[in-house]
Amino acid sequence: MILRFFAFLYYADRYCRPMKDFLNRYMASNRNLQKQGETELCQIFVKTTETILEGIGNKVFRTGRAVNAAVVDSLIALVVNSDYLRAIKIGALQEESVAERHQLAENAFSQVK
Repeated sequence: MILRFFAFLYYADRYCRPMKDFLNRYMASNRNLQKQGETELCQIFVKTTETILEGIGNKVFRTGRAVNAAVVDSLIALVVNSDYLRAIKIGALQEESVAERHQLAENAFSQVK
């Protein structure tokens, strides 16, 4: 899940199925932390998780009983948005669904500082 977080943060515009290959391509692009260093990655991850926990709570990534990876990708509790729900349930790994999820997430958080 952490790899997915960073892959979509830095590499979302290059997403194409299958997910495993997408994650492998991102890992190859930042082998030995050449593009994004350990300090940067740690700071972003800690700040993001703290913000989510403080703002939304610890069950943000659950739309049911189990953690939904598509929700983690977007880092947003958009579970009341019908377009978002469709994008995480129907063809969640299709390029169009990923792009729609990310656009909705970006729009929702565009004013957050």
